[in-house]
Amino acid sequence: MCFQCNRNLHELTKSFILILTNMRWKIFIIYCVLMVSLLFNLQSSLSSETKASISQKQINEMAALFLQVRRDILENGRIRKPGETVPAYCQKIAKPLQAETNEFYLLRLSFYDKSLNRLIDKKLDFSNRPKLIDTSPENVVIWDHMCRQLKYLPARLRKVHQAIEFAKKKNSDLIANELSKQLLVTIQFNIGIYDLLRDAHS
Repeated sequence: MCFQCNRNLHELTKSFILILTNMRWKIFIIYCVLMVSLLFNLQSSLSSETKASISQKQINEMAALFLQVRRDILENGRIRKPGETVPAYCQKIAKPLQAETNEFYLLRLSFYDKSLNRLIDKKLDFSNRPKLIDTSPENVVIWDHMCRQLKYLPARLRKVHQAIEFAKKKNSDLIANELSKQLLVTIQFNIGIYDLLRDAHS
């Protein structure tokens, strides 16, 4: 009888220890989940607090830069005729112009490339929306859309740079058509960002 009691007591003790062990693990897991959640919320809070702000002057300067770069290409040397469409103009400037020497053609392409690189030199990093004074839904939507578009700026400029470099090395219709296409897409991209900057508020 005593032996049976001892055995039952032993089994109860084992069960109790097992229950405590399982509870410890459950408590530990719950603790870990709570800590991860707390750290995530803290990081989100800190990142929102440390967002760089932007002034209206900076926005206007950015808009002026995009406008100037576009003018460098579209209004360079009175090449564009009145009423000439942008696609037709890009096809024209992708090749040597009438009576234009190869030397001047290369210089012109280098000028386009240098002007476009000013957008890279400016280091326009808007992977996240800056801290805004105007938090109206309209302004937030503009900034969110612009930030998404600006993420593609480096890749867009690399493509047009590559097309310019190919055109410098070899003059062919195939290469000129590719350069024309890349210039057109880049100008359209430029216009889109400029329009957003024009409507954006700090």
